[in-house]
This record gives sequence, C-alpha cells and structure tokens, in this order.
Amino acid sequence: FGTKCAGCDQGIPPTQVVRRAQENVYHLHCFACIICQRQLNTGDEFYLMEDNKLVCKVDYEQAKQRDKRLVAVVIALSIPNSFDVLAEGDATSKRPRTTISARQLERLKQAYKESSKPARHVREQLAQTLGLDMRVVQVWFQNRRAKEKRLKKDAGRTRWGQYFRSMKSGSREKRRDDDKTDSELDLDS
Repeated sequence: FGTKCAGCDQGIPPTQVVRRAQENVYHLHCFACIICQRQLNTGDEFYLMEDNKLVCKVDYEQAKQRDKRLVAVVIALSIPNSFDVLAEGDATSKRPRTTISARQLERLKQAYKESSKPARHVREQLAQTLGLDMRVVQVWFQNRRAKEKRLKKDAGRTRWGQYFRSMKSGSREKRRDDDKTDSELDLDS
C-alpha cells in the first residue's frame, strides 16, 4: 500500500532515500539511464519517457540522431521533398528535465530575496555561476513568482474563510440568546 518505485515497481520504505521525476518516485539505483545504465545525479539532464523510464541527455540525443537518419533514408526513398516531413517530426521531441542541486537552489532563493524579477544580465550571471542553462534560471524565477502569488491568494481565502465562519458562529450564538429571551418572555406572561 506504500509508495512504489516507478522503475522497478517494488515498494519503497519511508526511511529510504529516493529520487523524484515529476510525480514519479525511484530508488537511487533505479534512477539510471536505461541505455547506458549510468546512475543519474542531481543536476543531470535527462528525459522521462512515457513508460517512466529515464534516458540521459547524451543517449537520447544520439538515439534521436540515429532515428532521424533512419527516418530520412526511408522518407527519401519513398517521398520526394522529404525535408518538410522531417521538420514536422522534430516538433514532437520532449525537453530534458533539469534537477537543481541544494546549493543551486539556495543561491536561487537568495537571488529571489534580492529581486523577484531580476534583470537579464543578473539571470545570465546566475546561470553561468550555477552551471545552469539560462532558460532554466528564467523558468525557475517565473515558477517561484507564480507560487508566491498562489500562496498569497490561498492565504487570503483562508483569512476570509475564518472571518465568515466567525460571523456564522456569532449569528448562531445571537439566535440562541434571542431564543432564550423569547422563552423567558413566555414564562413571564
């Protein structure tokens, strides 16, 4: 009934160290490229396939190039003007997932405290010092701002919800007091 590894489908004890990719959880030894068997570490770029298998970026790019050459040969033999078909096939490729290390995350949080919307040159400098792609840093800041906005919105809902609940409970107490007053009047008459 507990958490199961997306790689081997075996149970994972709650005390065991795990790796995550989106909503999938993996044993450390299962968090590896299915092609080269290399264990993926924090900060490595990888592709999460539809069957929850992981492929490192290098192997994925090589496989994509092999497939592209094979597809190009097949298409060239059967269809004239094959370049248009190849361009459409490239649009379905998935992007690599980036895992951010604890050190990188702390540095990003520190930069966010300084400015939630840093200038381009600040993002470029961050990307260079952290060894991350510029787009990864940009998306991290966008996601962080969205999270802050969502948390503020949820906090406002909670605050108003508490206010309205207190108003309801206050009106119930008032009704009870009114009921007591009515029954006391009945006794007096």
